[in-house]
Amino acid sequence: MPITPSLRPACAPAASQCPPAWLAALVLSCAVPAALAGRPLQTEDAGILARGDCELEAVLAQGGSGPERVRGQGLGLGCGLARGLQAGVAVAAAKAEGTRGRAAGLGAKWLLAGAAEDGPRLALTAAAEWLREPGLGWQSAGAGLGLVASVPAGLGTVHLALGHGRDRLGRLDTTSWGLAWEADERPLGGLAWAPMAELVGDDRDGAAFNLGLRLTAVADRLWLDASWGRAFSGSRERVLTLGAKWAF
Repeated sequence: MPITPSLRPACAPAASQCPPAWLAALVLSCAVPAALAGRPLQTEDAGILARGDCELEAVLAQGGSGPERVRGQGLGLGCGLARGLQAGVAVAAAKAEGTRGRAAGLGAKWLLAGAAEDGPRLALTAAAEWLREPGLGWQSAGAGLGLVASVPAGLGTVHLALGHGRDRLGRLDTTSWGLAWEADERPLGGLAWAPMAELVGDDRDGAAFNLGLRLTAVADRLWLDASWGRAFSGSRERVLTLGAKWAF
């Protein structure tokens, strides 16, 4: 299933078909945002953290096709380093059919144009990924670049992303894209909710849809979210995630 516009493993989510290292790659790419993408979307956004502001995100994920399942968890930290620049680090672990894997990632995002929160913005992203198989050391798994635009539209924001990544383990290059709509927060039951939806895809595995919902638990400090996505073709892999974000 396509995951992000910068990095994704080039293997269908079936434990019997994938190398052990891919298990952690799934969770890193679909569950841990490296503090870049605005969960629970998989499509990147052009928002940049202000200098000195940080966000800590924790995610649980389950992916698979048919009876096969890959489960994992991840943790990501992102901070604004300078005006128009933020960076993030993420770690993840996953297991399936008794096989375990770990992953780590670094990411950065630069604002190229547009500074207003309520106006259009354009940003450049970069990411790198490392994997560790059981009994083996860490190895470089991939790297990617992306271009992202966020444009206010009606009662929400549209995000458009285009990326190119290199899967070093599979020796494959992948061009990917994402188109998402994120609604403005809406009050319901005394809480603030933000529904969202997106289409993501690449030039190797086709397209998928993803639906998400974000709840503001504490204004400007704590958010809870969930997402569910499914590929349109092939074995129609599914990915379910639950997450929480704390800003400080």
